[in-house]
Amino acid sequence: MKRGLNLVIRHGKPEDILPSVAKAAGAHTIYAHKETCSEELLVERLVKKGLQGVSPQSDESTSTSRNPTNVKLELIWGSTMYHIDDLPFNTSNLPDMYTQFRKSVESKCAVRGCFKLPPSIGTLPSNDLGKIGGWGDVPSLDQLGVIHEEAKKGMCFVGGESAALGRVYEYFWKKDLLKVYKHTRNGMLGPDYSTKFSPWLAFGNVSPRFLYEEVKRYEKDRLANDSTYWVLLFELIWRDYFRFISVKYGNSIFHLGGLREVEARWSQDRNLFESWRDDRTGYPLIDANMKELSTTGYMSNRGRQIVCSFLVRDMGIDWRMGAEVV
Repeated sequence: MKRGLNLVIRHGKPEDILPSVAKAAGAHTIYAHKETCSEELLVERLVKKGLQGVSPQSDESTSTSRNPTNVKLELIWGSTMYHIDDLPFNTSNLPDMYTQFRKSVESKCAVRGCFKLPPSIGTLPSNDLGKIGGWGDVPSLDQLGVIHEEAKKGMCFVGGESAALGRVYEYFWKKDLLKVYKHTRNGMLGPDYSTKFSPWLAFGNVSPRFLYEEVKRYEKDRLANDSTYWVLLFELIWRDYFRFISVKYGNSIFHLGGLREVEARWSQDRNLFESWRDDRTGYPLIDANMKELSTTGYMSNRGRQIVCSFLVRDMGIDWRMGAEVV
């Protein structure tokens, strides 16, 4: 709002909401991050279809009735540290081994700089939002049907960019925890053993390119060691790798046999699975991690590895059932 615009808030399916908002706002283009897997790609197709025949409203001085302009959907690549266009190979030739991928991108690619936020965004070309409900309000958790319980332990996450940037500042600069990250990252309960950036990264509240720049600034101003490098190497590049793997293989990553089409007899024993899901296995470490997930919505990286390995290797349960939980 300080930069000249408000935020339009709607609750519903993009293909139902965006065409009417674009028309009312006088928008000629909708910009969105390009996605990679089938459910998200379906939404992209439905939005594009919904925009067909939708023309932005405009005043007489700018209208061209003989050449109506349809609202376009422009998909741009985002969410990764390395841009897909900068990779030293096509995604169809993406290495199937992470180490090969990492060495290649580190030696041949550069991370693009972040864009600077403009001081003024401007105003809408037209504003008929009042006809479709105005700007809208942020819904409460109750309105979204979410039951919220305050966790007594662990970390309380707050959404949004301000909270994300606050966490980066706290972890990197205020508490100076980046320098010991490699030694503490396998901890399980508490706010300070790891960065906890993942929820904000997942929802786009903070960019991996911004984190890259902050790490480089930290290394220049304070210290460069294995811990600062580890954040970039084994976290952000790993994150990129799985994103690009989803481009290469699509829905195959969700198939029962995985990318290697491994044949195995998986159990779908409901009682056994629910004992794992509901922290009733009788194994304290497994149950404690699953209880943290159900109570707080978060589980540490090491915890996820342990409970998933237990489900698949020890219980023999279909890994897809576990994937729906964690």
